[in-house]
Amino acid sequence: DDLASLNPFPDIKAATSLKPDFFERNPDNAADPVALRILSPKAVCDAVMRLPNGILPLYLRSLRLEERYTEAAKAGASIEMHVNNSKHRGTRGIVPLAWLSNERDKLRRTMSWKERGDTLFRNGDYERAATKYAACLTIDGDVSQYNQNALENDDAGGRLHAVLHCNRAACLMALKRYREAVKECTASLRIHTHYMKAMLRRGRCFARIRQYEEAVAEYERYIRLVDEARKSPNSAGSSNAACTFDRPIDITDAEYLKAKQELADVKKSMIAAAANAQKQTQKQAEQQQNWYNNNFRKAAASNAARRRQEGPGRDNANARKQQWYDGQGGAAGGANQRRWDGFGGTAPKKTAAKKKDAPAGTSASAGPSANRASQNRKQQQQQQQQQQQQPPAP
Repeated sequence: DDLASLNPFPDIKAATSLKPDFFERNPDNAADPVALRILSPKAVCDAVMRLPNGILPLYLRSLRLEERYTEAAKAGASIEMHVNNSKHRGTRGIVPLAWLSNERDKLRRTMSWKERGDTLFRNGDYERAATKYAACLTIDGDVSQYNQNALENDDAGGRLHAVLHCNRAACLMALKRYREAVKECTASLRIHTHYMKAMLRRGRCFARIRQYEEAVAEYERYIRLVDEARKSPNSAGSSNAACTFDRPIDITDAEYLKAKQELADVKKSMIAAAANAQKQTQKQAEQQQNWYNNNFRKAAASNAARRRQEGPGRDNANARKQQWYDGQGGAAGGANQRRWDGFGGTAPKKTAAKKKDAPAGTSASAGPSANRASQNRKQQQQQQQQQQQQPPAP
């Protein structure tokens, strides 16, 4: 009673479902951790009447993004009924109802379009289902066309958008558009990093486009989270990164074993792909070497054939040399005595060494040939003198 004067909403009746110890006693499921407990629809109606006016639009939008459509609809109806009641008019100040009408329209379109997409997917119309999911993603952005390349935006968030991206990935996988499906799974995991279904689908998409290292990383992460959750369920459920609607602890044994088998298959494919790539590299190297060898042999054979056709011509040095020594290329009737000139008279000239200055009294042009001639003349003179001195024969 002493706090009655401080009550900002004195005309609102006392709460019936929302109790101070609601999250501790958790009337719905006592096994759930405190972090995963949510208000019931009746408790939501009690809570929304006690929220400040600036928080109301955000709270109703958050209920829709978490796919709590019943709570969102009842909360909006409670606010509208209270504001329109003449008895309580003005007690909450000025509450513009335009945002409430807009939020109600978004809630209607979200529920209708998502349900339509689910129906199309079940009927196998994956192209139209993906289009309907994309249209549902544009509701919060107030845009008319979905842009897959702009997967990071301020309007994305909550379970709704994570599920819509993951559903689009399933449609694109069915259409064998795996690279686009990878983008959708990535967008989903940006919202909920431990969204197990999106994680597994991205791993499968990586395997389809032969990005085996990325696929192995996704499968191993998936299996590791399940193992950790089974070892310590409470710590896994209370983690801030935990996905509240698709938890690792909720993975069945069949799903777990299937993921492990798929991981083993991906590793085998990765090993086979590496071996095949090595074989292809070796084959390309052998083909290139064979190409060089074949071209070399062809060129050698072509040159040999050309030389045979031309005969012992100017290009056949050995034949011309032998022809010279056989005397077929010189004067008729005799063998050539002159030495073979392999340069055909075009041999490089030897540079004569510089001669020292001749001693005084000698000719500067006298060389070794002049000396030999002088010696020969002296020998002839000596022989003549000896013949003259000998007595005549009797």
